[in-house]
Amino acid sequence: MIKCLAPAFLLLLGGHAQAQQRHMAYKLEPQEAVLGHSLHLKNSATDSVAGLRRLKDTILKLHRNGYLTASADSIQWEKDTMIVFLHIGKAFRWVRLQPGNASETMLRDIGFREKLYRNRRLNPLDLAELEKKILNYSDTHGYPFAAIRLDSVGLGGQGISATLDYRPGPRIVLDTMRIVGSAKLRRRFLENWLKLNPGQPYSQTRLDQAYRLLAQQPYLVLTQPYEVVFKNERAYLTFYADAGKASEADGIVGFQPNEQEKGRLLLTGELNLRLRNLFASGGSLAFNWQQIRRGSPRLLASYNQPAFLKTPLELGASFQLLREDSTQRVRNGFVTLSQQANVFYNLGGNSRIGVGVERRTSRLADSIRTDAENGILPREANTNWLSYNVQYSYTRLDDFFYPHRGVALNVSVAAGNKQIVADERINARTPSVQLTSPQVVYRATVRNYTPLGRRGVLLAQISGGQILNANLFRNDLFRLGGLATLRGFNENFFFASDYAATTLEYRFFWEPTSYLFLFYDQAWLQTRILGETGRDAPSGVGAGISFSTKAGVFNIAYALGNSRDRALGLNFSKIHFGLVARF
Repeated sequence: MIKCLAPAFLLLLGGHAQAQQRHMAYKLEPQEAVLGHSLHLKNSATDSVAGLRRLKDTILKLHRNGYLTASADSIQWEKDTMIVFLHIGKAFRWVRLQPGNASETMLRDIGFREKLYRNRRLNPLDLAELEKKILNYSDTHGYPFAAIRLDSVGLGGQGISATLDYRPGPRIVLDTMRIVGSAKLRRRFLENWLKLNPGQPYSQTRLDQAYRLLAQQPYLVLTQPYEVVFKNERAYLTFYADAGKASEADGIVGFQPNEQEKGRLLLTGELNLRLRNLFASGGSLAFNWQQIRRGSPRLLASYNQPAFLKTPLELGASFQLLREDSTQRVRNGFVTLSQQANVFYNLGGNSRIGVGVERRTSRLADSIRTDAENGILPREANTNWLSYNVQYSYTRLDDFFYPHRGVALNVSVAAGNKQIVADERINARTPSVQLTSPQVVYRATVRNYTPLGRRGVLLAQISGGQILNANLFRNDLFRLGGLATLRGFNENFFFASDYAATTLEYRFFWEPTSYLFLFYDQAWLQTRILGETGRDAPSGVGAGISFSTKAGVFNIAYALGNSRDRALGLNFSKIHFGLVARF
């Protein structure tokens, strides 16, 4: 309602305030009363501080709407009511904003158009955004000391006209870079990898991205922020970094029930070797051997080299072998080989994109068990798949080995033609199966770390994948299970053509590198192969401990699993021991 307090108006807007709240009343000039009502000014606050904060927000709102002279002239208190003598004034509009001495190339690249500032309501935030774009453009083109202001400002009635006055300052180019500390990195490698080569225009944005990229590397410990010295229109960079223990060698020993010999345990193992910053050039070599069941080993080797041949590109290559013996679940054993090559480009301090090619061949390892006699479609087959892929990754973690905060994302899409190598089973009973057909594979994983209190960390992870092909066999499918996806099950226990898996893990750190953890894993799987479709929703739960010793990082994990074919039970529990040595 509007209450007359001559010679002005007291404007009360909104509903009835609660008894414990303070009322706010805005006292406006008569010609501003209708305008004030249209702005929907709030009339209540929980206390005096909240009332003053709301008043500040009100004035900022008026400024954003072009009422540049809006202000609170005075404030009075009457019991539980705060009376504000508010001056709104008139809304200002742009008559014209001319580019002045700013270059046409710069204004075109940042999206400046004069028509956007003709007879439009003046919003200081829009003007501030324009100035920010101009300064950011200058920064990335070697002018870190550029300045922008309005010149020839004219005021006529409620219209404002002005001209941009751009002062670029000296053009700065990069000179030498140095590392202070025990870190071992070649300077030429750093310049190419970080895209900070001598003679390039200085860019504060690119320098900040380079620093974030260095902070993500496990073989570096940044001891203090970088420094820049400007001298004779050149910039000299200094990074402070010590060498970190990033290379790893570890092994895991597991005991699990022997499914072929009841009442006996089966000893399994895994060996990992990861060498980082090889030859002081950032290269990394990884080797993994795993024996999850008798006669079913897995071997993986990969190498990545940043700044390949003095370019900003990163080259990667990998080789993987997986053997699966014949069991009740796998009618015909097979051997699958995969060779992959990728090229990555760093998009900034935290993300990269890559393209690659993969050749995957799968061959039956045992003598073929003919299914034609029973009219059963084959579950496994000899296949070849040549695919091309696109990958994207984003990583922003506060620590490489023990993150407490941050997110990591990986997404990939691969497509190509799959070829089925014909045999008597395919020809005899499945004449409709296409020997050559397109196949597309999607995969994605995202991990998020959130601190809980002073010592707790919550890890939330979700991953998923899908294989699109009309003629899928069991040896084409994703493999899930084990420490990486579903704890409480054997490694690579599940086959899936479509899957989604989530993990919730709480970690309690009693030391910077030692913690207890509780976890819950849940997955939803679908298996689509020729003549067969199945679904399952396996889950795993357990606890463990990870702590540092002089010999390395010791890990113990105890897990229970539950699936469609196996109920939760202590007799199927998994115990894993591991020791990771870093050097």
